[in-house]
Amino acid sequence: MKKRQLLLFKENVDLTHGGSKLKGKRKISRPLSFKRPLHLVLKANRPFQLLRNIHLIDQVLKKYSQKFGITLHETAVQADHVHLSITIFNRDFYRRWIRAITSVLISRIAQLRWSLSPFTRIASWGRDFKRLRQYIRQNRIEGLFLLHAHERVESYRQQHLDSESFSMSYGAPP
Repeated sequence: MKKRQLLLFKENVDLTHGGSKLKGKRKISRPLSFKRPLHLVLKANRPFQLLRNIHLIDQVLKKYSQKFGITLHETAVQADHVHLSITIFNRDFYRRWIRAITSVLISRIAQLRWSLSPFTRIASWGRDFKRLRQYIRQNRIEGLFLLHAHERVESYRQQHLDSESFSMSYGAPP
């Protein structure tokens, strides 16, 4: 029989909270770590609202992260969600920060609503943190690609509609 070392800490503790995991479940306190990085996801209800306002989102995140002492490691804006890698030092300041950024973004971006509560996952330093940063960087690249593709489709649609209305108003064949 092989001897095993006794566990000092429970290993099967759930380190995630929020998002679609909370639908239909009772409220519990969000697990937060003040020494380890957090992966935070904010999910919006309408696609491309966030991508169109990517510069505003970056400005708001930087401003309020400095104000509340949150360390912002990586950010990525997708069509309908935002990925963040952060480090916090206090639950109260985290709560103030998340309320501030979500409410400021809602007030400045027309018709923006958050569809789910913020999703958080406690990551580990080292390999897990490196993978998290790589994942967020990949999401940033995909988001910029989606924005570029969406802008091209919109400009084509606008040109196409303008040329149709022009040809219809002057009786030229389409």
